[in-house]
Amino acid sequence: SVEQLLKWDPQVIIVSSPDQVDLLYNDSRFKGISAVKNRQVFPTPVGAHIWGNRTSEQPLMLLWAAKIFYPEAFKDLDLESELISFYKQFFNYSMTREEAREILDGGPIVKPGQKK
Repeated sequence: SVEQLLKWDPQVIIVSSPDQVDLLYNDSRFKGISAVKNRQVFPTPVGAHIWGNRTSEQPLMLLWAAKIFYPEAFKDLDLESELISFYKQFFNYSMTREEAREILDGGPIVKPGQKK
């Protein structure tokens, strides 16, 4: 509930879609939450599947979340390179840096083997 979120006052919020990010930023009921005030609301990335749904991409979710929650500890982690390597190894898909960046920025689904 809104009341519970206000009580918890999280520093970071991870949601399941970019639409939910917009909802939190644009709904005045959430303006008192630190994560909203500080623009620290992030959509779960989506590649072949949403990363947070027990898929083969879930290891990427851990790297992504680690970089969000502990940016100093993971400042040298190049997530774009990790994605490119991961999708090549596990999906036999040659991802571009632009596609990797789009996924990390909450962009549309990239289906292995298909071009947009």
